[in-house]
Amino acid sequence: MAFHRAQFRRGILRVLRIRGRPPPGAAGARESQQLLAELTSAQGRLRDLAVMEERQRLAREMHDAVGHRLTAAAVLLEGAGRLIPSEPARAIRMVETSREQVRQGLDELRAAVSALRERAQGMQPLRDVLAALVDVYAQGTEAHISLDLQAELPEPEPDRKTVIVRTAQEALTNVQKHAAATRIELALRSRDGSYVLTCRDNGRGITGARAESPRPTPRPAPPGTGWETSVRVPPRSAAASIWSRCPMAEHCCA
Repeated sequence: MAFHRAQFRRGILRVLRIRGRPPPGAAGARESQQLLAELTSAQGRLRDLAVMEERQRLAREMHDAVGHRLTAAAVLLEGAGRLIPSEPARAIRMVETSREQVRQGLDELRAAVSALRERAQGMQPLRDVLAALVDVYAQGTEAHISLDLQAELPEPEPDRKTVIVRTAQEALTNVQKHAAATRIELALRSRDGSYVLTCRDNGRGITGARAESPRPTPRPAPPGTGWETSVRVPPRSAAASIWSRCPMAEHCCA
C-alpha cells in the first residue's frame, strides 16, 4: 500500500514539473500520455487496496469482538452441560451468562454491519440509497411502494444525507406497522437549500394526535383516510421541522 501511495505522489510531482515547461512536442505528448496512464493505474490500485484494508479491518473486528463472545458462550455451555447432573442451579446460571454473551455478540455484529453499511451509503448517490431502501421494504410488505425523486436532485452533505435516509427508514417502518396501507409513496424534493421528505399512504390514518408530532400515537381512523408526514432537512445552521396531516383517500396515493 505504501509503495503505491509513493508511486502516486511521484506521479503528481512529475505533473507539477511538467506544468512549468513550454508546450511539449511529440516526445512530451508521449510522456504526458504515459504519465496519465501511470496515474490512472495507481489510482485504481489504491482503491483496490483501500477496499482490501477495510475488509481486513472488519474481519479483525469480527474476530476480536464477536469471535470472543461466541467462544466464551461455547465454553460456558460446555461447562453447563457437565454440571447439569450435579449442580443444576449453577448450570442454569452458566446458560444465562452464555445467552448474554451471544446477545452482546449480536449487538456488536449489528453495530459493525451498520457502520459498514453507512460507509457504503456515504459513497453512493442519495437517489440510489433511497431506491435500494424502497426495494428492501417492498419485499417485506404487500403494499405497493413508489419513490418520487426530484429530477436532478442535488447531492446533500453526508450529515444531511444520513438524516434523510434515517427519516425515510423510520417513516416506512411506521407505515408498515400501523397503517395497513395498500399504497405508500416516498417523495423527496430540494427547495431553497433544504430537502423535504414526504411519506404518504392510503391506510388507517391517525386521529387525536398533534399534527406537529413526529411520532404520533396511532389511533385507528376510517380505512382509507391515509396519513402524510413531511420532514424538512435544512442546512446545518437551521433546525429541522416536521408536519403531518390526515388527508382524504383521494388525495393520498389514490
